[in-house]
Amino acid sequence: MGCGQSKDNSIDKQIVEMAKSKPITVMLLGSGESGKSTIAKQLKILFGGGFPEQERATHKSSICSNVVTCMRTLIEQSAILNHPMKYQPKSKEFTTEDPVTLPFSPELVGDVEALWADEGIQATYEESAKFQLPDCAKYLFENVKRIAMEDYVPTEEDLIHNRTKTTGIHEYDFVVKDIPFHLIDVGGQRSERKKWVSFFSDVDCAIFVTSLAEYDMKLYEDGNTSRLTESIAVFKDIMTNEFLKGAVKLIFLNKMDLFEEKLTKVPLNTIFPEYTGGDNAVMGAQYIQQLFTGKLQTEEMNISGADGTANIEGAVNEKVYTNPTNATDGSNIKRVFMLAVDVIMKNMAANGKMRPTK
Repeated sequence: MGCGQSKDNSIDKQIVEMAKSKPITVMLLGSGESGKSTIAKQLKILFGGGFPEQERATHKSSICSNVVTCMRTLIEQSAILNHPMKYQPKSKEFTTEDPVTLPFSPELVGDVEALWADEGIQATYEESAKFQLPDCAKYLFENVKRIAMEDYVPTEEDLIHNRTKTTGIHEYDFVVKDIPFHLIDVGGQRSERKKWVSFFSDVDCAIFVTSLAEYDMKLYEDGNTSRLTESIAVFKDIMTNEFLKGAVKLIFLNKMDLFEEKLTKVPLNTIFPEYTGGDNAVMGAQYIQQLFTGKLQTEEMNISGADGTANIEGAVNEKVYTNPTNATDGSNIKRVFMLAVDVIMKNMAANGKMRPTK
């Protein structure tokens, strides 16, 4: 046992020395709304020094705009879904299509709070899978008074919860366990995916992020395609991509908290009749995992291995590591990424990317 530990330490030290000249490159992949950019922000906060006040301040207009846009969506959908509102808003932001005025007026804040408490809006919110509503809506409504303050500067928690469409390429550098990492986050919408392949040849680890809570939802891009079906198709393309052969591959089954909450309202077997696990979130997550991994050799990073039930042609010899995540929970992301670092290090040694001493 002591010799094994000594050998592991030797491997770790060699990887650290190797990484000093070339950081380990990790790429976050996944379709839109998966939460991968939220994970990228969490990693910057946890390991990369976070977001300084000046940078956080640039997100104020986006956050305020999302407050109004999300509530406008609920107002519109309440009529479509026949959930009439008892409260009628008074501020121009909800009675016209005028742009959002900053700072928020007391009238607007009162409208948001009253609307959020309205039975019609709450009933509409419960059916939000039928239309496009960002996950951040509830958080923003519950914090509208603070957001409306004239001297408001977004907190890092606000940045984590706020929804912004990722376009272009975002790169972060940070250090974990004395190992430098270079993180690449590219937009997940269809129009952004063509940018992915140019980075694949330099990637040491590809982390595919999917939202467990999207099983009953449609894509933003066309409003018809199942988000889960799209996510599975994207994952299979990644697993069979020649440029990613040899890269460590992980799946983060994200939004476990929202998934657990949704299962009690929208049973998984209404979408997948063969599923028999009821509202057990662990069993539900395992079922969805199998839709992705099939007969690939899988291993849960913190528990035990599991075999799949289907095949991904061209990727049967690949191994993929899985773990449930909640991107808005910093402690969860820290724990999972620390596990991921161990997986990356061991695979680099096993794949001959460094030579462990005997």
